Amino acid sequence: MAAAGLLAAMLATRAIIWWPGGTGVGWRWLRNLPRFGYADIAVWGGMMAVFLVLASIARGRWRMGVASTYAGLALAQAVLAGVNVTAVFWLAGPITFQWLAYSDLGATDTARTTIVGAVDGAAIGALVLAIGAFAAGALALRGVLAQARHRQRPALAVLAVLAGGLVLYALRFGDPGVYLRGRTSNPLAEFVRTAWGSCGFDFEQAPPGDDQRYYQAGAGGAADPPAVGRRAAGPRPDILLVVLESVGELDLAGAGPLPALAAITAAGTRFDNAYVTAGSSTRSAFTIVSGRYPLFGYRQETGLLRDWPLASLPGTLQAAGYETAMMMGGDLDFSDLRGFIAGRGFDHLEDMTTIACQDRLDLDSKRWHHVGYISDRCLFDHFLRADAARVGPAPRPRFTILWNTATHFPYAPTPPGPAEPRARYRAALREADAQLGRVLDHLRATRRLASTLVIVIGDHGEAFLEHGNFSHGSTLFEEELHIPMIVAWPGHVAAGAHDRRLAHLVDLAPTIAGLAGLAPAADWQGLDLLGPVVRPRAYFIATQRDFLVGYREGNRKYVLDAGGDRLLRYDLDRDPLERRPIVPRAGEAATVRARLAGWAGYNTRLYRP
Repeated sequence: MAAAGLLAAMLATRAIIWWPGGTGVGWRWLRNLPRFGYADIAVWGGMMAVFLVLASIARGRWRMGVASTYAGLALAQAVLAGVNVTAVFWLAGPITFQWLAYSDLGATDTARTTIVGAVDGAAIGALVLAIGAFAAGALALRGVLAQARHRQRPALAVLAVLAGGLVLYALRFGDPGVYLRGRTSNPLAEFVRTAWGSCGFDFEQAPPGDDQRYYQAGAGGAADPPAVGRRAAGPRPDILLVVLESVGELDLAGAGPLPALAAITAAGTRFDNAYVTAGSSTRSAFTIVSGRYPLFGYRQETGLLRDWPLASLPGTLQAAGYETAMMMGGDLDFSDLRGFIAGRGFDHLEDMTTIACQDRLDLDSKRWHHVGYISDRCLFDHFLRADAARVGPAPRPRFTILWNTATHFPYAPTPPGPAEPRARYRAALREADAQLGRVLDHLRATRRLASTLVIVIGDHGEAFLEHGNFSHGSTLFEEELHIPMIVAWPGHVAAGAHDRRLAHLVDLAPTIAGLAGLAPAADWQGLDLLGPVVRPRAYFIATQRDFLVGYREGNRKYVLDAGGDRLLRYDLDRDPLERRPIVPRAGEAATVRARLAGWAGYNTRLYRP
């Protein structure tokens, strides 16, 4: 009976996931349901087979124990299937081992806010449906067996044959495609698969790639010292690095007027093809501070390399006489970011726990009373107060990272925006632009705009189902990796210019150092974007579901699924929406694989004792 209930719950929840896909209700939809739910059916059949064997060899109370254990596990899986409906919507697949590790297991306000924000009426409805379908399926089989009476064994045999046929029918389809895999995965099987795959991939022994000189430690040393000196003539500038949370280059087009970003673009140089390594705030923070690429793995560098000796950007600037600060509207304790950056050259570290603010994202529940993050207005107010409080005839130049958070899910514009996620996100983005405009007005009013190096970047992009994925962290598509990057300093950086060369977040540290008249640190891996060396490739990874590694070269993007050993190419000129992947020919594939393995292997070897 529990087997029938579990199958009913799995099929009911799988139907919810695929119903909005436009197939409608009818024979075609029902015929394809086993294909869409093939992983669920396979797990159900395998679990049933194991317990049938155990029941056949057990005797007396042991047999009852086997039946009770199966019933409990089946009910737990039915509940998991209900939870999976919400997870698939937000993550384009079930919760993976990597996502669970990244979330800090709910240990921070940010993680709890995300969990609470995802629990709505639809999520509760899916859970109720799963449990209801489980009960209905079990009761239906009980009725069949009650009618069979003395013919229970033949009835069970018929049901077993039918179940076996259904499993074989489902397995003949296999995975319906790379875009659908997360949505067709069984939550239990997916968690086990990703946990097993998290053991890692052995790229450490890979020989160097033919482009290693562009990403090896000290790559930025190739900059032309006289050019650096000319750019840094006169006093060193104040440096303001504004990091826009979850804002990609593709997000800006539909957001409406963004006058502050337009003003900075007109005053400086915009790098039109800038990328991050991963769709992860923590990993972007690691790269900004350390001037290095993150590792190819699911564990966060902020924990793995917390005590690793790294030459940091704030430390380099601090040693040159800068006062350094980081102000974030979110929680610096997330993924142990505070532990990693403490002692790396910041004079001041401030976040939602230390910045006074009555205007907070508050998703209270009866169980938890907490905040997700403070509003952008509070964050920028705090920056303006701190800047106005600087006194003295000749204050030290200041380097500040100003990192907003209201554009992160669940998106919190001020005043509160519409219910639809993308519209609310765009409203939050316009609010962030308005707050940035206040900073520019302040610098202009205090006659310091000309002496301030202003840089605006996104820490990664945000997906809104362009490829079936919501939020960020799971794919290597443009909506997650392609970021805005604008560098403005009147008289030192070309105004109104658009640089179409490849740029990368790892290039930020040597570029800032060069503009400040400083040599890049010996272990940084980026290039000075205003120097003579041109980056041929931008590398990136995604490890929250699959283990993906890739790079862009010119207008071609290559993506390798290291777990499935599948390599694809996207031609961004002909296919800017990345809808038509191409399988490279053998010679091209061998070259790409060697470069990817060389890059991943080099970054792994950097952190071996």
